[in-house]
Amino acid sequence: MDKYIKVVFFLLLSNVCISAEMPTSARSKKAIANVKPELVAQLKRAGLEYGNPIYIRILKKHRNLSCG
Repeated sequence: MDKYIKVVFFLLLSNVCISAEMPTSARSKKAIANVKPELVAQLKRAGLEYGNPIYIRILKKHRNLSCG
């Protein structure tokens, strides 16, 4: 039972850390400017809006990293 409490605490703590502001640089701003128009259009077609929060699940199996 103690193990589960530690896992829940870690997940809650990591959620706070992940939702913090991301640092920016000139390179990242240029990448956003290049990709944003097409990304906004694709999100709109899917009924989503640029800037809204999303949930990303990353799974690792057999030495391969896959995102899903």
